[in-house]
Amino acid sequence: MHDLGVQLAGAYVPEMLDLGYAQAKGTTTLDHCHFEKTIFAQYCHFNTLSLQGSALQQGLNAQGAVIVGSVFLREGFSAKGRVAFNSAKIGGQLDCQGGQIKVTDGHALNAQGAQITGSVFLSEGFSAKGRVDLVGAKISGQLACEQGMFHAEDDLALDLQDTRAAGFFWRDVTEISGKLDLNGAHFDTLVDDQESWERVTDLILVGLTYTHITNPGDTAKRLEWLGKGDTGNGEFSPQPYTQLAKVLRDLGHDRDARTVLVEGEVRHRRSEWHEIENRRAERWAQRRFLKSPSQKNWEIYVESEASDQRKQLFDRFQRICLDAAKDHPNRPSDAQLELARAGLRQDLQWFNAKDKLRIWWLKAKSFGLRWLVGYGYQPFRSLGALAVLVLLAAGLSHMAWQRGDFAPNSDVILSTAEWQTPAEDEAVSNPARKWSDKHGKGRDYETFNPLAYGFDVVVPIVNIGQEAAWAPSTTRGPWGWTLWWMRWLFTVFGWIVTALGAAAIAGVIRRE
Repeated sequence: MHDLGVQLAGAYVPEMLDLGYAQAKGTTTLDHCHFEKTIFAQYCHFNTLSLQGSALQQGLNAQGAVIVGSVFLREGFSAKGRVAFNSAKIGGQLDCQGGQIKVTDGHALNAQGAQITGSVFLSEGFSAKGRVDLVGAKISGQLACEQGMFHAEDDLALDLQDTRAAGFFWRDVTEISGKLDLNGAHFDTLVDDQESWERVTDLILVGLTYTHITNPGDTAKRLEWLGKGDTGNGEFSPQPYTQLAKVLRDLGHDRDARTVLVEGEVRHRRSEWHEIENRRAERWAQRRFLKSPSQKNWEIYVESEASDQRKQLFDRFQRICLDAAKDHPNRPSDAQLELARAGLRQDLQWFNAKDKLRIWWLKAKSFGLRWLVGYGYQPFRSLGALAVLVLLAAGLSHMAWQRGDFAPNSDVILSTAEWQTPAEDEAVSNPARKWSDKHGKGRDYETFNPLAYGFDVVVPIVNIGQEAAWAPSTTRGPWGWTLWWMRWLFTVFGWIVTALGAAAIAGVIRRE
């Protein structure tokens, strides 16, 4: 072949063009041609391949091909069959700008495992009806999908599992119907916009990693994006949240990063609750089976995706229950059948009770961690919780003091005549205040302050002397009795909040 290669334009080719294992010099240009059947180019070796403006009625098979330069499938290129470059090596670009590929089923463009030194352009009016598959492809340049259209009803529209590229441009996307799978993909830079993500109805972000994002955007919108794709194989994954938080932190958006991590924890815990609560749906199948133990109802139960533990439980009883059919030759006695059902009901009630307790515990723990320390990412929330506890304790202390339900917390003082005289005088409504005012015998004693007393009760690591000096009385009135018991709760909750806050601060410092 001449060093200039082959340049063919406007040709009509009625039969298959077989270029398998061919080695071509120069540029192979087949522009504005019409091919009735498949172009077979497996394991061929081209310097450059151009099919610009050509129409392929049955597609192109270039599996394992080696193209030293670029491949051009743009500006009017169309194919009604699969275009395959899986395991191909392309030294330049794979340029599909403006190209159209339509298949009735399966892959429209298959470039699994392809190694592309340049960029891949599925943009500027590119349209694919069928799956675009770049699983495991290694792209040294960018993967651009700007103004692209991807259609694959009830299937993968764009499969980028384990794809590697310097940049992923997902902005100004015109249309997409079908799933976008980014599981395990990695891009050095993510260039996107919210509108393009909103067009995706089925998204997988689990395992996606990226080093830089050009437009962090509004955090609430980013959380919506993550919420679309944080589930893989039916299970929630926190990885998309930790990935975005890491990038935001590297960009200096520490506050937004913490917000993302907190939301990730919230949704992680909700997924745990949801998993447990799904077991409630099994109860309908369980009750139905117990009410009418037939093979049909057993199959309905199995199809309800019951947990393995419960399936094993039912396995112990299904045979005897199925044998309960009147026409079964080995039908057990009514007593045996009722005994089996009673045992099964008890086991089911026990499992359900444990599930309820576990849900309550998980929700209580999650609520506390979220609002007290933001799951460890917002430790200073604990200061607000402490302030609320202090104010509550101070308010209760103020009412107890005003009602005369306080006394000095000293056995020596309580035994003196100076205290016993006003304390035993029924005409004195508030002996503690009378005894400690500026004209009283205890004017030099620790002055009572409700706010300081509340702080002393709630904050365990600081002692400012109020609780050591004053104590509520359980016998003088209801406010003193209430404060006497409530201060234990205030102290316990104070310890919990303080410990969580200290642990969260230590965790933040360690992460930083």
